[in-house]
Amino acid sequence: MLYLVGLGLADETDITIKGLNVVKAAQRVYLEAYTSILMVDKDKLEAYYGCPIILADREMVELSSDEILAGADTTDVAFLVVGDPFGATTHTDLVLRARELKIQTQSIHNASIMSAIGATGLQLYNFGQTVSMVFFTESWKPSSFYDRVQENRQIGLHTLMLLDIKVKEQSLENLARGRKIFEPPRFMTASQCAAQMLETEQSRGEGAYGPNVLAVGIARLGAMDQQMAAGTLQQISEFDMGAPLHSLVLLGTRVHDLEREYLREAIFTFNYVGSERRASILPLAVIIVASLSDSIDLSFLASSKCSHHRCEATVLKPAHTQKKKAQTAQPTARLANMSVFLVHGEQNCYNTALVLSIYIAHFWSGFKWARNEIRVHVVLQEVDDAAPNNLMSGESEEAMNENFRELYPGPMAKLPPLRFIEPLNANNEKFKYPSEPYAFVVDAVVQSEDWIDVTDAMNKAHIPASQWDAMADLRDIIARGEKIGWFVVHNGDRELAKQERLRKEANGFQTSADETEAVDQAQAIESKYSKELGEKVAKMQLPSKSNGKEEGMWLDSEPKRKLGNSRSFSAAIRNEAMEELDCSSDQASTTACTASADDGIDVDQGRIGNGNPIPAYSPARPPAVPLAVRSPYTSAWSSTSSNGTLNTNGVIFWPGRPLGWEGIVTVDGISYEYLGIGSTTLPNLPNLQPAVPLTVIYDSQYSNFTFAAGPVEVTASFLSSVLPTDLCRTSIPLSYLTTSARSTDNKDHSIQFYSDVNAAWAAFESNITIQWDLHEGSNVITGSGNATGGSSSIYSWFVIRPHKLSKPLTVNRFIYLQKPYEFAEEMDVASWGNFTYSSSPMSAQNFSFESGFSGDLRYRYVMQHSLQDAVDMDYRPFAMREPVFAYAHDFGSVSSASVRYSIGSVQQPIVRYLTSQGVVPLQPWWSKCYGDIYQTINFHFNDFNQTQILASQFESQLKTDVDAYYGANMAMVYSNSTPSIPPHYANSSQGYNGTDQFGEQYIFDPGNGYGFLDAQNFTGIAIPDVEEAQAYYSIVALSTRQIMGAYTFAVPPSSSGSSNTSSNATEPLMFQKEISSDGNVNTVDVMYPAMPFFLYANPALLRYNLEPLYQNQEGGFYPNEYSMHDLGSHYPNATGHVEGDDEYMPVEESGNMILMSYAYYKFTSDAAYLQAHYPKLQQYASYLIQFSLTPGLQLSTDDFAGQLVNQTNLAIKGIVGLAAMGEIASIAKDEQSAANYSATAQSFYRQWEGFAIDPSGTHTLLSYQWRSSYSLLYNTYPSLLLNLSIIPDSLFEMQSAFYPSVSQVFGVPLDSRHSYTKGDESMWTAATCSPETRRLFVNGLGYWLNETSTDRAFSDLFETIDTGSYPASPGPIYFIARPVVGGHFSLLALDKSRKLG
Repeated sequence: MLYLVGLGLADETDITIKGLNVVKAAQRVYLEAYTSILMVDKDKLEAYYGCPIILADREMVELSSDEILAGADTTDVAFLVVGDPFGATTHTDLVLRARELKIQTQSIHNASIMSAIGATGLQLYNFGQTVSMVFFTESWKPSSFYDRVQENRQIGLHTLMLLDIKVKEQSLENLARGRKIFEPPRFMTASQCAAQMLETEQSRGEGAYGPNVLAVGIARLGAMDQQMAAGTLQQISEFDMGAPLHSLVLLGTRVHDLEREYLREAIFTFNYVGSERRASILPLAVIIVASLSDSIDLSFLASSKCSHHRCEATVLKPAHTQKKKAQTAQPTARLANMSVFLVHGEQNCYNTALVLSIYIAHFWSGFKWARNEIRVHVVLQEVDDAAPNNLMSGESEEAMNENFRELYPGPMAKLPPLRFIEPLNANNEKFKYPSEPYAFVVDAVVQSEDWIDVTDAMNKAHIPASQWDAMADLRDIIARGEKIGWFVVHNGDRELAKQERLRKEANGFQTSADETEAVDQAQAIESKYSKELGEKVAKMQLPSKSNGKEEGMWLDSEPKRKLGNSRSFSAAIRNEAMEELDCSSDQASTTACTASADDGIDVDQGRIGNGNPIPAYSPARPPAVPLAVRSPYTSAWSSTSSNGTLNTNGVIFWPGRPLGWEGIVTVDGISYEYLGIGSTTLPNLPNLQPAVPLTVIYDSQYSNFTFAAGPVEVTASFLSSVLPTDLCRTSIPLSYLTTSARSTDNKDHSIQFYSDVNAAWAAFESNITIQWDLHEGSNVITGSGNATGGSSSIYSWFVIRPHKLSKPLTVNRFIYLQKPYEFAEEMDVASWGNFTYSSSPMSAQNFSFESGFSGDLRYRYVMQHSLQDAVDMDYRPFAMREPVFAYAHDFGSVSSASVRYSIGSVQQPIVRYLTSQGVVPLQPWWSKCYGDIYQTINFHFNDFNQTQILASQFESQLKTDVDAYYGANMAMVYSNSTPSIPPHYANSSQGYNGTDQFGEQYIFDPGNGYGFLDAQNFTGIAIPDVEEAQAYYSIVALSTRQIMGAYTFAVPPSSSGSSNTSSNATEPLMFQKEISSDGNVNTVDVMYPAMPFFLYANPALLRYNLEPLYQNQEGGFYPNEYSMHDLGSHYPNATGHVEGDDEYMPVEESGNMILMSYAYYKFTSDAAYLQAHYPKLQQYASYLIQFSLTPGLQLSTDDFAGQLVNQTNLAIKGIVGLAAMGEIASIAKDEQSAANYSATAQSFYRQWEGFAIDPSGTHTLLSYQWRSSYSLLYNTYPSLLLNLSIIPDSLFEMQSAFYPSVSQVFGVPLDSRHSYTKGDESMWTAATCSPETRRLFVNGLGYWLNETSTDRAFSDLFETIDTGSYPASPGPIYFIARPVVGGHFSLLALDKSRKLG
């Protein structure tokens, strides 16, 4: 047996007793010595374990594993791993290889860094994706980790960084020469990791983190001398934590109070080093924000009482425009209208505001330019006196100007020689990460002046308009996005500040009365000069959860607006003031209304339509997020187009048509819109604003959106449960929305909720009168008085669809018309039935309702926070004074509250069905389970908790099954790097060259459509740095609700007219709408690609779906000898094709019916089912014998691509179908036919190989003997799925090797005629491939899901190139919300089939 024994983290004594016993009894003991190391040497281990140990390096484990596994089938071999055995993927691979050799394995687990990191006090469930940091080289600086960190921080989670170790590594020269000479071991330190992270942030510039983001460095975790240090990333980068091994944790944006407390109390922080207090980052600063118009009085800064202290005064002027041509008008000469803020630097720097002298800055013009990771300031003025230590050397500066003149002759011809400033840090070193957006340049020091006239300085800095324009041109070439304009810069005289601080620390700091007086005086000045802006700043909350740039005072539980706040608060004030000033300036442009890029805030990037940040998505950013998806008519989505979300793009019906669904939460009198875009119809109200989107998280059941609404976090949770084994609950066409609010400051707040819907849910035409009603239970509510019947009462708005014009019938007080358009659609909207929206008072103090004009209701709620309990009786088209149907809940002052709604489109009857008694209406299955619509609504609404439990069980099983599949079917792994979800590559302006997590070198140029290519042979490789299991989960989780949203369940007719005795009246008939393509009922070649989901989730669903097809054809309603294409031309009319005029796909559909029927048997062992339908299956098989080998000119399921003679993939479907028919005949006890079917299938296959395989032997062709063609050979999948053995392994291997040679960035094209592909068929194909090629398909689809420009529900047809758009050639094709995405479950269905045997 092979034992994998975890050793723990520190020394020889960390091994478990069980592990020690195994080691002592083993015949051979190996120590894996390259993914991690223990802190003791091999001799100590051997002495303690009492046995010799063989060191296993990377080469032995990954290339010579046979040596380790030799004899392990008869003796015990121990493989020792530092930490836990499965902390590195390479060990998983070793286990797989052992299993291939029939060697038993056992794992003995131990502590690893993944669990022990909790010693930092950071809670494990607050950690996101773990990432690896490798040593950078001059030519290789991979940044894939950056995307993972960014994703973690966007949803508030911490990131554990695992740091590189280099053991037994060869230099490139020795490696090239084949010399076994190894470099000394190297172990990355926390400081090196932090420095590389900062370097990457500087180059990427996307604001995932900054130098002031909090981090924890960990050294020698688990050892007696373990050390942890908490501080900013910049501080960690400068701190030596001693001997290896090190790790680093970058804190997320949501740090729990307990985590803060632990870090403050239990871990070394950068306030102290031993007994010596550390220097803080920032000195005290006085920040002055001014416009250029008049004089300013700075006398308040002069104080003889505090003359021994020093501070900085920074005078900020807004930059000119970011447009190409800079503003040519010169600023006026004096500074006035200033806003003053006295703010403190880092904690423990000073305890009060101390003011003495002001460093009035030199006026200069220019921009910042990232040169070799150093922010160089390119300026026009003579600055020798101002910045003698910061200027580039004369020779370098002259060379730089000469280089500029050669490269950029146009703008440089208009400019004098440029000056270059390279900022210095406190140690007089050029620094890569300047903490402020100003060069340290100073003209003069002014003390005790009453006022300062800056006219002279401004005049000296006069710049001609031509030079402004030339500077703008140069900026656009080398530093696009940087601001250009006038800047006022300062010098804080840091050396003097340092000396002053050291003097204070030596003497001990005590707050004096003089200093207190200075504080009071400064606060008075602040009140005088900045009341309005000060009020804005007072409302600011730090840290900002949205931008992920600055952390705020990380050890404080809440921000404080007082002297002594953090550096981040200083930056935030500066940003807020700059934004205020820029946007109020007559000269300011929209793009100028931003803070400096160095401050980490850029409202022009990463924002959505209402100015709020883009939310963080998990597990992927789909083109649309499912909201209420329960049937073809209850199918509401939220598009993510243009980076929009729930409260910017609103809600759409699956084709893309807007639906009115509004949601507002009110907190302490301020209303926040989180759902819909109804606020755009209202006037600009000061107490109404959009909620700030934080996260969007989906799984197979839920879509959860979180928002910030002032001091409250709002979650809108949409639950459309998928419960495949619960037919009653599955048949209900209603979905849940639960909106909850939770205080984020641990205080009570006044909270109210509002929601409404409009009539677009019920009708397509906006000019036809609709009707509505409100019910409490089944009783009509008139709206008079307070209708609240209790917390458990359920209120339901019914919007009644337009009816056919006929003689009206008056019922109670509203009008119904005698003949509705039953079983009809208009633009996919049902023309019969009702739309219903329900809620309940629950625990609200006050519950109210109202219908009426949308503008009136929303305005009234925003102003009054309640409704009028009124039902508008003025029935009208929804284009006329848009009627909406609303609820409001008032919870009073609470720390948390939630409301629930249910929503859906209800049809009764549900399907029109052809029987021997004629065409009859079928009732919905839910009516058999629960009764009428009122009883069903009541059950559904009150069943929420149980539905949650059942939904959670399905979701949990799905994740377990995905994990199990990848645990047993991993691709070959070559390193211990941690893969993750898709990074973003597509918008880069330059190519990438790197090595993926499996050791493959790749090249990638986003300017073409080839995708990621192997650097050696230029075949496609999988998207790098992506965990395939995660990508696959993101695909199937998004697909699940979409699949079931295309189906309805009906009560069978009392007399089916079928001769089929297997029909069971106690089981539902299941009807599918072919959404967005033909709209047919039970389209056979749409059911077929969806089959893997049903085989995985509940094979009986496949039988319910097939049953109406069999009843129709076995009842004599279809005249052709082959299988019908569908059960009706347009849903919900399942009336068949009695004239046999359905779409002609005989080989396709006959093969599909045989394969689906046999698949149902394979997954259920229901032999009686096959025996009952055997005569009809024989009829299909007879057709396949005649036409499957050479189908001629026929359509396949890919009919949008057109007809083609003798399609290779179509022919193999018929051949595999005949092989399945041989098995079916055996089950039917027809052995002679079984032998005939099997022999025919084998013979056909041999001939097919001659027709279908290119003479080069590299791949199959799209059509027989068409040498320049290829296609996805997805119809071989059933051979594997059903274990038919008709296709040899050699064919699968050949195709698997070929697909990478024709892949594109988003996968492999469907065939050589077009650049588009089919997602479902790609996943069928992936299941037939080697793990490496499978990963190419899976990761390609997962990457498309994140990057596509499509904007509606999951499309199964899309371009593999460019933006992954809907196909545009030969004409636009929009396949949206189709159930064929059930094919994405091909891997799980195959896994289940293998387990069934």
